[in-house]
Amino acid sequence: MKMTREERKKYNYSLTHRINVNGKEEKYCTGCETWKLMDLDNFYNGSYTLNDGFHPQCKECAKEKAKINKRNNKERYSEYDRQYRNRDNNKEIMNERSRQWMIDNREYSKNYIEAWRKSEGGRIWCNAYTNDRSKQHLHKISEKEWIDCKTYFNNCCAYCGMPLELHKEIVGQDLHKEHKDHDGANDLSNCVPACRLCNSTKHDKNFDDWYNKSNPNYTKVRYNKIIRWTTKDHKKYLKSRKELVKV
Repeated sequence: MKMTREERKKYNYSLTHRINVNGKEEKYCTGCETWKLMDLDNFYNGSYTLNDGFHPQCKECAKEKAKINKRNNKERYSEYDRQYRNRDNNKEIMNERSRQWMIDNREYSKNYIEAWRKSEGGRIWCNAYTNDRSKQHLHKISEKEWIDCKTYFNNCCAYCGMPLELHKEIVGQDLHKEHKDHDGANDLSNCVPACRLCNSTKHDKNFDDWYNKSNPNYTKVRYNKIIRWTTKDHKKYLKSRKELVKV
């Protein structure tokens, strides 16, 4: 006798679902072929088959499958990533997620960055970046002025507030001497401390176009402090031209 559609759904459901000895429902993962509790700890939620609301594979299997698909379809995924990053303010949101992940996983981040720098690709990139930086305009301020500048901003990134010590712990570097106005002066009037991520994401963007309410790290307090520093407060710390050294 032929089963109705509803009977067939119930039968298929019974093949991949069961009640364990504790009275909790379990779901059969089609990837690793094991039974796991049917909850958000083990399965992703969403509009999936069998109307149970969970992915047919457990999280570990789903992640591994996604990695394989991405590895085998690099061009398609690269184009998708570019389109996603360029949509609205997704780039800033993704950068903020990366920043938070680095903070939450600081030891792993530190080891990863060190290993990358020692790799062949990392050495090539760093050498190219150094050569490129040598052609760019650099700040001509004294060591004392740079210390005063960081002190004014409480030894934190002027844009996001990342502390200097945390930046050194994760990235292994001092804060960057950031040009508030990319094509502006190279003296103290145009210099603010910035973490590596803020320095790279701002790059040559106009200050007001980049640092505004659409930027996840924007605060009115930090914005006003940057403006006060670059317009008048930096003058309190200016040294004579004889003291200026390229650092």
